[in-house]
Amino acid sequence: MTAQGEPSGVLSLTRGPNALPFTADDSILAGDLAGRTAVSLDNARLYESVRDTAVTLQRSLLPRPAPPESLEVATRCQPAVAANEVGGDWFDVIPLAEDRTALVVGDVMGSGIAAAAAMGRPRTATATPADLGLPPSEVLRHLDKITGAFARTGRASPSRSK
Repeated sequence: MTAQGEPSGVLSLTRGPNALPFTADDSILAGDLAGRTAVSLDNARLYESVRDTAVTLQRSLLPRPAPPESLEVATRCQPAVAANEVGGDWFDVIPLAEDRTALVVGDVMGSGIAAAAAMGRPRTATATPADLGLPPSEVLRHLDKITGAFARTGRASPSRSK
């Protein structure tokens, strides 16, 4: 079996109790079966490769929180709907002044590599005003303004941060 000019497996057909030889129609059917199987295997390998890339990208962009001594944080990013789809879900733990910490969760609409890559933008957009010591209402106002610009330019379409 071959797909895109590359070998992907072997199809072996035998007959049990029926000792009649295969007909020309049987050969055509077997060839079609082998071709479709090879394409399906190739598609599965490609899907797995793209998904692995997206998972690696998403995990590399998620923070490894170093919260203040007074706070213990455990994190886990698990998609709620389809465990096989990687998306733009993100979180962050942002140390603030006066021994305060901001815990932020957000989502970039979509799935796959594009959404995983786009999630870095709203994460950065959230951390920047928070680092300035602005009150939460001001941080959200700035975040809304910045993410609105992302949506208008089509670079990232984040949903509202939670």
